[in-house]
Amino acid sequence: AFDVTREAGGIRIAGRIAASGSQACVASGEPVPFVHDEPVSLLLLETLPDASEIELGAADLDSEPLLGDTVDLGEIAAQALGLALDPYPRAAVVGIAIPVGFGDVPASLLVPGTVGSAVAGAIAAALARSRRR
Repeated sequence: AFDVTREAGGIRIAGRIAASGSQACVASGEPVPFVHDEPVSLLLLETLPDASEIELGAADLDSEPLLGDTVDLGEIAAQALGLALDPYPRAAVVGIAIPVGFGDVPASLLVPGTVGSAVAGAIAAALARSRRR
């Protein structure tokens, strides 16, 4: 829900967005669930400062120009959610299945979390061994 109030020089939008869903993991395509409850605070300015160089303070980062005579609250909510989402969602990896024939890979290299360089190195070494056979 948003509160919309007129201020000197613009329109203030304040409230929260709440959303849940899932995104595809960038590595495996598996669903990665998310839950967001984010504050939204935005000042839509009727006029912008007239200057060749503008220095932005912290308060200026949540202000945008008011374009036209309507405010699309759905677009503001969609943009706030887009900024809250992880741009590179990753599913937790509980193990890596190495196809039969690629040699023995130590269980210690089947790392929970993200695929690390040790696992990538073990896979590359197993592939090299299989090509020599």
